[in-house]
Amino acid sequence: IQLHLKRNNLLALVNYDIERLSFVNKHAIYDNKKELLIKTLKSSKELFKNKKVMGLYAYEIAKIYNELAKTYKPTKDTSNQFKNKKALNICSEVIEKFPESLGAKKCGFLKSNIENKKLNITSEKHIPVLKYSKVLVKYKNISDLSFSIHKITSKENDQLKKIYNSQKQYSFIKKLSKVKEWKSTLKSVNDYQEHTIEIGVPKLKSGNYIILAIPEQSFNKNATFAYTNIQVTDIAIVLNQLKEYNYQIVNRNNGAAIVNAKVNLSNQTRKHYNASIDKNFVTDKNGEFTFNATDQYYPNVTATINYKNDQAIFSGVNINPKYENYNNTNRPNIKTFLFTDRSIYKPSQTIYFKGILLESNKNNAKIKSNEIVSIHLKDPNYQTLKELKIKTNEFGSFSSNFIIPSSGLTGQFIIESSFEDRKTSTYVTVEEYKRPKFKAEFKPVTETIKVNDNITIKGFAESFSGPPISGQICWNRVHRKIIYPRWWYSYKPFLNSSPKEITQGKTITDESGNFSINFNASPDNSVNKEILPIFTYEVTADVTDINGETRSAIYEVKAGYHALVADIEIPSNINKLDNETKLIISTKNLNDENVENTGLIEIYKLKSPNRILRKRPWKAPDFQEIPEAEFKSKYPNEAYTNEDNFLNWKKSTKVFSSDFNTAIKSELIVKGIKRWTSGKYLVTLNTKDKFGQTVKAKQYFTVFSTKDKLPFDQQLISVSTDKKEYKIGDTAVINVSSNASDISLVLLIEKKHKVFSKHRIHLNKGQKKILIPVNKSDLGGFGVKWYFVNHNTFEKGNINILVPYPKTDLEIITNTFRNKLQPGKKETWSFTIQGNKKEKVVAELLAGMYDASLDAFKPHQWNFSPIQKPIYRSFNNVSAGISFGNTSFNVVNQNKEIPINYKPLYTKYNWFGLSLNSQQWAQKEYVRNIRFQKSNFEKQLSGVVKDKSGPLSGVSVLIKGTNYGTKTDFQGKFTLNANKDDIVLFDFTGMEPFEKQVTDFSEMIVTLKASENPIETTPSNYGIKRNAPVRKMARMSESMAIQDNMETEPEIELDVESGSKQQNTIKLKNNFNTIETRTNLRETAFFYPHLITDSKGKVSFSFTVPEALTNWKLQLLTHNKELSSSIKTLETITQKELMITPNAPRFLRHGDKIKISAKISNLSEKKLDGIAKLILTD
Repeated sequence: IQLHLKRNNLLALVNYDIERLSFVNKHAIYDNKKELLIKTLKSSKELFKNKKVMGLYAYEIAKIYNELAKTYKPTKDTSNQFKNKKALNICSEVIEKFPESLGAKKCGFLKSNIENKKLNITSEKHIPVLKYSKVLVKYKNISDLSFSIHKITSKENDQLKKIYNSQKQYSFIKKLSKVKEWKSTLKSVNDYQEHTIEIGVPKLKSGNYIILAIPEQSFNKNATFAYTNIQVTDIAIVLNQLKEYNYQIVNRNNGAAIVNAKVNLSNQTRKHYNASIDKNFVTDKNGEFTFNATDQYYPNVTATINYKNDQAIFSGVNINPKYENYNNTNRPNIKTFLFTDRSIYKPSQTIYFKGILLESNKNNAKIKSNEIVSIHLKDPNYQTLKELKIKTNEFGSFSSNFIIPSSGLTGQFIIESSFEDRKTSTYVTVEEYKRPKFKAEFKPVTETIKVNDNITIKGFAESFSGPPISGQICWNRVHRKIIYPRWWYSYKPFLNSSPKEITQGKTITDESGNFSINFNASPDNSVNKEILPIFTYEVTADVTDINGETRSAIYEVKAGYHALVADIEIPSNINKLDNETKLIISTKNLNDENVENTGLIEIYKLKSPNRILRKRPWKAPDFQEIPEAEFKSKYPNEAYTNEDNFLNWKKSTKVFSSDFNTAIKSELIVKGIKRWTSGKYLVTLNTKDKFGQTVKAKQYFTVFSTKDKLPFDQQLISVSTDKKEYKIGDTAVINVSSNASDISLVLLIEKKHKVFSKHRIHLNKGQKKILIPVNKSDLGGFGVKWYFVNHNTFEKGNINILVPYPKTDLEIITNTFRNKLQPGKKETWSFTIQGNKKEKVVAELLAGMYDASLDAFKPHQWNFSPIQKPIYRSFNNVSAGISFGNTSFNVVNQNKEIPINYKPLYTKYNWFGLSLNSQQWAQKEYVRNIRFQKSNFEKQLSGVVKDKSGPLSGVSVLIKGTNYGTKTDFQGKFTLNANKDDIVLFDFTGMEPFEKQVTDFSEMIVTLKASENPIETTPSNYGIKRNAPVRKMARMSESMAIQDNMETEPEIELDVESGSKQQNTIKLKNNFNTIETRTNLRETAFFYPHLITDSKGKVSFSFTVPEALTNWKLQLLTHNKELSSSIKTLETITQKELMITPNAPRFLRHGDKIKISAKISNLSEKKLDGIAKLILTD
């Protein structure tokens, strides 16, 4: 920008200024950035008001208004409806003032796009004979449409499809026999927006027609017109997946079966592997016929149906072959459940495992005892490493272990069991990991918070053994998201809001491991306050300890314009026969803490339409220009606006009102429901928070009665059951009722995904009950599905009938267990196993406990579900899509929006490897590719560079006096072109530079020596001084143990942090031989696979607590011979009152000098005095 200012290049200056502003607008996180951008652009426009470049700023302002105009939603957000008018005024001003400028060109295209005419018309594909219909017109900048309807035959329709020239299409349609024509005026409000309107179509006789629509204009070869094909018929075809009677021909007005209709199924195929068909059928007394494609696929089938004087042609049917399931369902399924002691291991560690072998058939299962099972351990390449053969015991279980190889591949290992020809696998991970030592967590926020408050979120970092992580960096960031009230989702108004980062930074943990994060709860001002949004601030903290280990924590805190969230819980369906129901009131602050409050509860009956309505074929239009009386007369079963959705119904009679006080009780009993009218209801809650802000909640529910004779609220069809669930021996009652005076319905009872019974029902404002016996084979449930055709609409539905399984689970009761353990101590724990009726049982128990910190890498959990208890799900796969649905007009010669992509080209700089996106990589690549170009090279030189420890990678190898060279690879090797007598320079950080002359072209072996004056750096984490090149790494022990009987006692400097928070430097000269070394640092405390209960159902076991100071997860799994089972998980911790934690680096490099510190933690409530000693061994 400064460059173009000096050169007075205004076009380039303005272009880059606009790019700068666009970048800031795109990446800024503040809420009012759009307003600030417009203000800045207007200021710049005013600054250059007498210059051509003014038009570029003006165009950007107009473009923003145009983008805002696109957010206009007729029924949801009208705030930006007229922004296009502002954009047009700005564009016109620029074009008039500077017509030849770049800004004028851009504004011209934008103006053209805004003024561009758009047309889209939708109608129903099939219309009943001599019935009024409608089309939906979506339009922009069009004031009038001329419609005409032309009769067309099937042959003529095929001819029209083969015409691709628009003028010939129009001429062909105009030559067809015209049966109707009229003109319609489209409402305009001059907002340059797209709107929708419904236009009536007159009654038509049976046949096929073309509807032609032409916008107001003088017609020419490039004029816009739209047309579509519709079929007028009372015939519809329904397809289902049954073996018999899988096609039904019905009347589209009432669903009545059409008897003796003649049906032809035919197609034309072009591919040799697609079968052709030409078959004729006649429907039976139920309007049905059967055709199954046993082994052929028939694509693009046309169904031609003739009945009396009516004909219907439905195209696009694909008939797929139906294959029988030849699997032997009685064949038993053999499966092995495998359980390991944990999910992640290191090389050379032991995997303990247990398996349970069982055989299942349908819903039954039994154990397989005294059988031989093969177990394989396989590496990530699926190569078998070890194999075992184990015999199952009386409980069908077996166990053993594998020792992981100390070398070879790491990754996902497989434990595979094989019995007969059945295989089951489980996976474990083998990695060289470092156990997590600590965790980071947030403390819950309980206070009430409002937007714009300054919030402090507190957290802590603590080792798994208990001591705090003090004095370490905690990086943090805060993101804001939005949650809307539950009732809001029923309406879903348009909102443009996305997550944004509020702040980021870092803090330091204090001596107790605590940290605090402060931020301002700024709201999103683009969201309407009236809908009571809740702003959720997601706080993330990343704590890194002195060893470089990082742990993260995430917490969400909420704030809003209000301080209270109210909610109502009421059953979604209430049976009037119960006469009362419970209403639960919840008043909480935004962070889910209960708040005592008072308010008012009211319940209203919603006012439903007074006529039966079918589902709208499209959404209600923006403008409904047909008078309401005329509309209801012509379309008696259509919704005039959006009254077909109960969410839009108005309140009617108030049936209940009561004050509430959650300090006294949070429940209300609503009585006298049996006197209420069946139908949809609304319950509302009104209260105020402590700041006086009004808080509302609402919930919709339905009141019904199994004794209702007709559906409530003028529903067309109602299918319901008399109970929510059934037991074996019950009889399920299916109630089918309708408010229609003439409707036919097909209802199918489905069990085991086969039709159990089929019922053809005809209703005349009445009800019918279907009785279904519930048998033992119905455990899990069965399905009821139905379909019907009425008022030119196809509808279907289904209900899943629930038949619960009897409870068979066992229960594990804890007798003896400790949640805090002393390392190295012996423990005995006891548990009791009982059945679902509290009876004592004989069962086998698997008990295992492992280091819970490993869950940070891979969580571990046992799952055991030997007996399958599937819940029945019925899917209604009946379809009639070829007989119903909408069609869109083919709009010809419609103008499209012009993309605006004017960008001046300017001279670009040679950045010589500099990149603002990936600077380091680009610079290295640039330098690496620079070569001193010689005209001739004699030969290629190769060699190896090393030091006394081995090959060196990354050594710079250059021809002296040039920039031509290369670097050594990971094996220290290099190759480059050279001439005889060239001087080759070898250079590497920490080594003495070395030169060597090319005398011959044999392999050059170069040994570099360490520099006498190395560059030393002291990283703050470990106090390591580097005086050697980067090379192979030596891994230190994860924990440093104190060794007995050491003859020498070197002095080591320790920074000691005691319980009294004092720091001292101690010279250690004392004898530590009496201190026992912690040696049992196992990650699996125990794994007992075959613990058997005694006669009282009790089981106990003993173990020695490992000496690792960490959290432990105990898992218990029990099962009996009948495969009733249970799983239980508990957690405990091992710690000492006085602990020492050395802060040692994980890796060292050859030649490093280290300074090791250690932290002493006192978890007792008293001061402890003593001395510490740290010994390093190889």
